[in-house]
Amino acid sequence: MRQLLFFLTFFFALTVVCGQTTFKYGAELGLAFSQFPKNNSYTISDRNDKVTETTSPLYSPLVGLTTNLIVKNYLQFSIGLQYQNTGQRYHYHRDGNDLYYNVTYRHDVWENQTFHKLCLPISAGLTIKVWKMQPSIFIGYRFNYFISGKYYNKSIFDHDIDSLSFSREYEFNPLDKDEIEWSVKPFHGQFFYGFATAIGQHFKISATVARGQRIYYSESAISCLPFGFTNNDYIVTVAYFLPTLKKRTDKCVTVK
Repeated sequence: MRQLLFFLTFFFALTVVCGQTTFKYGAELGLAFSQFPKNNSYTISDRNDKVTETTSPLYSPLVGLTTNLIVKNYLQFSIGLQYQNTGQRYHYHRDGNDLYYNVTYRHDVWENQTFHKLCLPISAGLTIKVWKMQPSIFIGYRFNYFISGKYYNKSIFDHDIDSLSFSREYEFNPLDKDEIEWSVKPFHGQFFYGFATAIGQHFKISATVARGQRIYYSESAISCLPFGFTNNDYIVTVAYFLPTLKKRTDKCVTVK
């Protein structure tokens, strides 16, 4: 919370203290995904079992509000408010051999993690003007507030001997302390960096990489194998800015 107050104070102080500024605000729309797809296939040699693991990203629309403050034509500062989903999809498949009965089995596990969150990104960057475009690079910090979540697990064990086959599924809210003992804390943060370009006076396209820590949770407070996912986001957005508000003076005011 102290970091948030510091960044907000610094951002709004720029609009008052420094001259030759251009301030814009508007709406933002984009697409976010949590990670790149991963596939892992291997063989358990002593049993000759074939295993395939697939981890897929959760794709989510992103909607929000954003601002853009340009100081001295090349320094750029921004603050926004965004809503999105994050999480991952995991699938485990095993073609196994039951050595005791000398038969085979198939085992599938689907594990879905979905979280809804509000984000407050604050960034600083450098921008230049090239023809009618204004490309820029930026870095910043993104405050995350997790609103709700859902963990879903489905397992199907298909054995050649029908009596040994089974299936089960269950779900819970990882943020609800009444449902699990080791829940997800609502506040998390991400450092981010990216590239943007302004097109004309009203549009800006941005590509952002936001990296956070791995988040763990468990149904038991003493579990050695908790659930979890890495709080990363890869984001592409388009912002539309309303007509600009300009303030021009000869130099920055010296604050005593």
